[in-house]
Amino acid sequence: MTDALTKRFGPGEWLLPGTITTPYLNLSLVHTRRLDPAVVERTAADAARTEEHIARVYTRSELLSGAVQHDQIGAAASAGFYGPKSGDLLILPEPYYLFEPTGTSHGTPYDYDTHVPLVFLGRGIRPGTYSLAVAINDVAPTLAAFLGVAPPSGSIGRILTEMLERNAVAKPSSIRNHR
Repeated sequence: MTDALTKRFGPGEWLLPGTITTPYLNLSLVHTRRLDPAVVERTAADAARTEEHIARVYTRSELLSGAVQHDQIGAAASAGFYGPKSGDLLILPEPYYLFEPTGTSHGTPYDYDTHVPLVFLGRGIRPGTYSLAVAINDVAPTLAAFLGVAPPSGSIGRILTEMLERNAVAKPSSIRNHR
């Protein structure tokens, strides 16, 4: 990326120290040279895409505008992007590839990196294994329904009714009587 940026825009410290998968551009240099940040992002992204073992590269501009593939991976990339803090590029390796020579990594949008067992046990929980997709956002509204309290403000998940016994959802009045 540095070579591509230097070739197009001249020498400079184009990338700030950071991670391989979410690099930050040196925006001071970009602004000093009066360059369009989106053009600099695209130049760096195009260079990254030419490297081996790269599945996708998204720029900050693409993520902010929603110009990503409308599939599970694009949705995960968008959901994990936080404008004020995230890097200027998101570089996704191909499945099962690590940039680091040793250790492990987390944070890719692939099933093997996002599939985590969720276990509920106890009275009111129907024993079994369920194959419906579950998101972490589903935990709070499910617990709220189980306890008979309002779900947290801003909660967007669904109640996991498939694992609750028929009469497991508490009524708000029964909770108030136990306080």
